Amino acid sequence: MPRGRMLDKRISESKKLGSVSDKSKVIYFMLLPHLDKNGCFKCVPGLIKWTTMPNIDYDFKTMDKCLRELNEAKLLIIYNVNGDEYLQYIKFREFQTNDVSKEGITDIPEPTPDLLQTYSKPTPDLLQTYSKPTPDLLQTQVKDKEQDKDKGKGEDKRSAFKKPTREQLTDYMNEKLIYIDIDAFLDYYESNGWKVGRNAMKDWKATVRRWAKNTQPDDGLTKAQRATMKSIEEL
Repeated sequence: MPRGRMLDKRISESKKLGSVSDKSKVIYFMLLPHLDKNGCFKCVPGLIKWTTMPNIDYDFKTMDKCLRELNEAKLLIIYNVNGDEYLQYIKFREFQTNDVSKEGITDIPEPTPDLLQTYSKPTPDLLQTYSKPTPDLLQTQVKDKEQDKDKGKGEDKRSAFKKPTREQLTDYMNEKLIYIDIDAFLDYYESNGWKVGRNAMKDWKATVRRWAKNTQPDDGLTKAQRATMKSIEEL
């Protein structure tokens, strides 16, 4: 399960969510990050409380009442499998852009249209939500995955190494209270193509720290003392 779930901003305009009590709204949002890849969770008030909202003072009776209210508002579906109750958020996958195949295996059974028909008595439109995805929905999911790939490519480009400027080197020296000969540093790495050994440099800050350590004068002074002396000399 990922660390979080997607929440569409249109939820702020949801009439269904607006129709339930504030306590039910809290449960709806607190439970959301803990749902499995299919939007399901065990419908056990005690488990939900201690797993998703241990610091909120709701008793089990209140939790159960709110879950039933969310079910009646058709924000989630409560269903029964072999005597155990489970819940599933309605249209959950439509608002999730993460790759389901990369998530762990879940032990919570999904509701079938037959189960929903016998237990929750949903409308035909709601049953259609849990049937095979429509071409429009599949097309939307494909577009979302393509956007994720493009975004990933953009992040890779943004994370590519950029050689530091003289100003960046000076600021970093002052921040870490270290000293290097900036001209010597720049001349050396400009001449070797910004490589560390045989490999391209990935982190210039780490290279600066190593350079400072290797060229540190043996005067017995600490970094802080040396920085103080340097400041005094510049007065």
